[in-house]
Amino acid sequence: MQESLEKIQPQSEASKEKYNFPEIEALREDMVSLCRKMKVAIDERRYTILVSDEVGGRIPTLILRKIIKKIHPEKELRTIFVASGQKSDLPDYDSDRDKEDYKKMVKYLSVDPDDYVLLVTQFIYTGHTIQKLAVALGAVGYHLRGLDIAATTSFHISEEDLKEGIITSEDEDKMYEGEEYIENLRRPIFANNIFIGGMSQSTEELEKRHNRFTGVAKERKYNPSPILYTKFLEKYGKDMDFFSDEELKKIFGLEEGDSAEVIFTKKWETPENMKKYKELYEKPLTAEERKKLMEDIKKAREDVDALAREILKSVWNKT
Repeated sequence: MQESLEKIQPQSEASKEKYNFPEIEALREDMVSLCRKMKVAIDERRYTILVSDEVGGRIPTLILRKIIKKIHPEKELRTIFVASGQKSDLPDYDSDRDKEDYKKMVKYLSVDPDDYVLLVTQFIYTGHTIQKLAVALGAVGYHLRGLDIAATTSFHISEEDLKEGIITSEDEDKMYEGEEYIENLRRPIFANNIFIGGMSQSTEELEKRHNRFTGVAKERKYNPSPILYTKFLEKYGKDMDFFSDEELKKIFGLEEGDSAEVIFTKKWETPENMKKYKELYEKPLTAEERKKLMEDIKKAREDVDALAREILKSVWNKT
């Protein structure tokens, strides 16, 4: 009896892993919850291939890959990292299947009918991206053996809602104008199962840093293959996410207690501050900055390993 109680008791603070980045540590609760929901699927060796919705999906995908390979070390597990495009401009089967971008994506998604795919994303906001990816994967694999979707978090859409299908903003306009009923507008997500870790915003801070932590970024013009973050910075300059909160505060002269009005009307876009930011934005990466990026990627991989170990101990009682 005592042994059983010990197995279900939460880990003590002393036994928890040490993390380099709180943004990755913040995923712990939702990733543990996600893996509890997926335990049967993982135990039964369901998946032959992981597809990461890049760039945000990379860290959850790497964690799940570590876990699956630890439980089934002999299992072959292909992994595809597919960039979903900027602001969900992922090609759509319904409207884009004859266009070059869609053909490029289809060629990149090397799945076949014998595959059971696990599509992994960091968070679900509207569900539009995973809906388009799920349809594309099904089309490429001629309906596949199976497709599951795993998300660390969903801001407001439940698993049950997603199973009923998603509504795009364009469809919402039709609904509000009385042109269509909601039942007729839902776009189905062709998935056997949808697993969501939690209805939270645990990934919010990570979203700002995932390029730095993963070392990859999305091209501004659609390309299914992510590009190295250093190449992105060389091509487009240092975006806001390159800088830490402390660096941005220094650039724009932000202080504790500043109201939103003060920040946006007197500090954020003043000619002087925008000039200062533009100079930093266009300045090439220094050797020190490149070194720091490589160190951050290495530390993030250490955090991936740490979180995978915690999940294995918590869900599978494995060390």
